[in-house]
Amino acid sequence: MIKPKGNIPILLVLVAIITIGAGFLFINNSAIVPEQNSVPSSSPKPANETTKNFESEAMKFSIEILLDFKVNEKITFVELEKNQQIAIISRNGTNFDDITTYVQDFDKKRIGLEIESEKLLKINGLNSLSRIEKFSAGSIEEQKIFYIYTETGV
Repeated sequence: MIKPKGNIPILLVLVAIITIGAGFLFINNSAIVPEQNSVPSSSPKPANETTKNFESEAMKFSIEILLDFKVNEKITFVELEKNQQIAIISRNGTNFDDITTYVQDFDKKRIGLEIESEKLLKINGLNSLSRIEKFSAGSIEEQKIFYIYTETGV
């Protein structure tokens, strides 16, 4: 039979461990990017525009696009083109814990980058970042880009 005096130190240690664990979880969950703006999962479309569903087999996603978009699917990206304007959808794996840290690290590796504007968003419930980037070097002078953070990639 166990003596009551021997259980008190064990109970105190368990309570301390649970309290520290709960504090750790609270601090980590409060570091999540606050919802500032929300982008709906489907965008409204003009009444005279007809759309089709595009499914990428290689990248395992689907989106609704206008019928007059030309789609060029490659192994690592999908290119959507209309009127000489191009949208590229790609995916990078990441070990970073949030979108802000990922982008800060990514920016360090880019030459001649200037951020004109930047906005934190939620897109389909995912922490995201929209910004306009300008470059003083390379073939791209300016681009609007959306970074969408998932658990394993951007």
